[in-house]
Amino acid sequence: MNIFEYLLTDERHIQEKLHTVADNYADWPQPKVFDGVRKSIDSITGHVTKVNNILLRDLPAEAMGALDGMIAKWKQRAQSIEDSIENLTQIHVDEPGFEQLFIHLTKAFDSLAGFEQEEFFPALKKTAKEDDLDRWNASLESMVFS
Repeated sequence: MNIFEYLLTDERHIQEKLHTVADNYADWPQPKVFDGVRKSIDSITGHVTKVNNILLRDLPAEAMGALDGMIAKWKQRAQSIEDSIENLTQIHVDEPGFEQLFIHLTKAFDSLAGFEQEEFFPALKKTAKEDDLDRWNASLESMVFS
């Protein structure tokens, strides 16, 4: 299992969920919207956790230094998502503002996904050694299949 392929596929699935809910928000009954939002949040949280617990936690010191700015940008985007989720969970699906908060969350995740695809993952791949990739892939397999 290749961690980068897995995470990119994960992003696409999450984006599909988010945009499906956003596109159907006005037409779906509230329980279906709520369920879609809940599942999207769970998926986003899982994705961010995997990046944090596998890639960032286990990044060699020399790579950390080389990627300091990239890591800071990723953490800013992840924090924006966490803040959006926190705001979204503070109100009920039928309250004014819920849809706008969900759209903000969708845009925040789209921003994170674009950054990961275009900048962050390529930089990680470039600085990673073969044993780093092997360790990350083994950690992902352990996390996904256990």
